[in-house]
Amino acid sequence: MRHYELGGDSDMISVVERPPLVLKLSWSPCTLPTERDLHGPTLIDNIGIVLSFVKSSFVDSDGAWTERNTENLRHDVQVTEAPRDWSEKAPGPVEPRVLVKTLSPTFGWPLRHFLDLTELVKTVRDALRGHRNIYFKRGVLHRNINPDSILICPTDFKSSELDRALLSGCLPEQADLGESLRANEDAVQGHHNLYFGRGVLHRDIGAGNTPICPPISSSTMGCIIDLDQAIQSSKRIVYRRFDHPSDFEKTVVQYTNTDCNDPQTLQRIWCRCQGSTGNAMRLAASLRTVKENGDPWHALDAMCYPSMEEYNQWLEKPETCPPSWRDVATTSQQRTCLHQGTVAFMSYEVHTSFSMPFSTASDPYLPALPRSDTLGLPIKITHSVIHDIESFFWIVLYQCMVRHGPGNHRRPEMLYDSSAMQLASRSDAKEHPEFTLTNETEIAILRDWIRLLFDSNDALKKVDLFNESPEYFAANILPLFHPYLERLKPLLFEWWILLQCTYRTYDDVAQGLVLNKVIAMLDKHLDLLAAGAPSEAETSKEAKRLQEKELARREEELATLTAPLTQQPEGSPQSVADDSTILRWSD
Repeated sequence: MRHYELGGDSDMISVVERPPLVLKLSWSPCTLPTERDLHGPTLIDNIGIVLSFVKSSFVDSDGAWTERNTENLRHDVQVTEAPRDWSEKAPGPVEPRVLVKTLSPTFGWPLRHFLDLTELVKTVRDALRGHRNIYFKRGVLHRNINPDSILICPTDFKSSELDRALLSGCLPEQADLGESLRANEDAVQGHHNLYFGRGVLHRDIGAGNTPICPPISSSTMGCIIDLDQAIQSSKRIVYRRFDHPSDFEKTVVQYTNTDCNDPQTLQRIWCRCQGSTGNAMRLAASLRTVKENGDPWHALDAMCYPSMEEYNQWLEKPETCPPSWRDVATTSQQRTCLHQGTVAFMSYEVHTSFSMPFSTASDPYLPALPRSDTLGLPIKITHSVIHDIESFFWIVLYQCMVRHGPGNHRRPEMLYDSSAMQLASRSDAKEHPEFTLTNETEIAILRDWIRLLFDSNDALKKVDLFNESPEYFAANILPLFHPYLERLKPLLFEWWILLQCTYRTYDDVAQGLVLNKVIAMLDKHLDLLAAGAPSEAETSKEAKRLQEKELARREEELATLTAPLTQQPEGSPQSVADDSTILRWSD
């Protein structure tokens, strides 16, 4: 959407072009907060900005201003009741929804338009950072992670320094004295440029419109958007204060696992279990079993342990603790929208409302601890951060199995009406036959796994994978990656083991650590990608052609958004407005 600001008197109208804005229309539950409410008034890194919103309304026959929601639009029409969530067949009330119009300056391209492997992983890493930021700062859980809510945003697209400040800056009171002085100097220079360059006088200088801006870089960044299905908690997890283990407690834990004779190992387990002797014994025994079996999947490295510094911060600064969902999930306002998401990338637990039915005690290769995210019943769960992290995983896995290379191109094998002979006759298959499957059996296996994992309505194959050893995942899923994405196999395998371990030890402590654990893992693999040599598929002519095509598409879109005005308006906004233009008058 093009965005212009008009100012001046009746004799002369000055036009100031502003950054493009995105207008989003969505039917949101009337009882849930808007994206603006969830986002809050301050900018949050790697989270889409919400400038303003309005709920659609109308004047009814009595002259009252009435919300335009589905309940009002139906009038006296009776509506069949719907189930309350995925697992319950009993009917529940139909949640009325209202049309919400939201304006945002955040724009970019969905994750599937990645340019190379580094951009793909970096975008996901940045989106997870945004998820972490709003999770801890605002107590907000996204709950609908999908490829369209993860954006590749151009960081060098701003029409001026003033626009850059509007979109990506911070307020002077959030900075030190030196930064504030530099911000004022830059703001005065911007005022000078606007005044003499376009004949525009600002007339409303204040702290709120002189932000401090980061430098522009000619690259992209990841961002997460669409908080339509998010929920917010005003409460935080309360962690236990505990004493150092007594001599008796040390003895029983050390008897369970002789590694705990090391004071540091004992302290890690004791802190991880918040001073619970029973849980410490159970975790120590589980870790001993994993070690005795050789720890073939490096499960011990996937465990989340808080340092004493981190744990003490949770105790002394409760605002740094992760949000608690126990009370939120039991309120009538949230119960009707308890489990949300995009089915293809949804966790089995969110899909069914029940915890995964695997036995933690019988697995000799993975650690185990009692879970703390149940709702009254032992197996009933609520949507929490681990389920959003799992959705991120399924999204990346989907790209690796389905994409042909850069720029939103699906593998030709995914054309279900194409036979192996037809695929082999393609020009790219002839030039690089190793990049396209031409064996009927291999094609059928790929299509079956994609159908079972991403096109099924029951998510049973996902939970089946969790019940198998990591070796099963390595043997059956990793070979299905397209050669272009082959270098992501170590990342996805490590991520899968992390998920396996975290689900089996998911308690309050894990909720506070798992986001940082995943982000650190992605940082590590970004460094490995940068240090490693690209594969033959990444440097092939086909990959270069797809990259050039994607770059040209991006440049064309950006050029359309930044094209200069072709003519000045003649006395009214309508002469410059069209279907993709928004005008704002400034007296």
